Amino acid sequence: MVHGLGLGVCLQALASRPEVEHVLVIEKSEDVRALVAPHYRTMFGDKVQIDLGDAFTWRPQALRFDFAWHDIWDDLCTDNLEEMATLHRRFGRRVMYQDSWGKGLLQRQRRHEKRNAW
Repeated sequence: MVHGLGLGVCLQALASRPEVEHVLVIEKSEDVRALVAPHYRTMFGDKVQIDLGDAFTWRPQALRFDFAWHDIWDDLCTDNLEEMATLHRRFGRRVMYQDSWGKGLLQRQRRHEKRNAW
């Protein structure tokens, strides 16, 4: 499962792997989906499913996922860490592994800011 289609870089990396049977992408923007999805549907066919939805309100029909990648932020900043934590809690029992784009970088940045606070 991928939250955020963007240009489809993560989708392509996952769908290209022979051991991956299905990739579900949840994208909030109809415009992004309309622009990018046809290319990946042509490339990967039924292996790829791209649905409209909001990562914070979307209700998965599957009980479990092997992997979740959260990549919904236009601008990375330490303020995003709270939303990342929310998604990780929300899907924590549904996935074997999950991560968020830039999470490690933002955590290091926050630690640096705390050490160097006035």
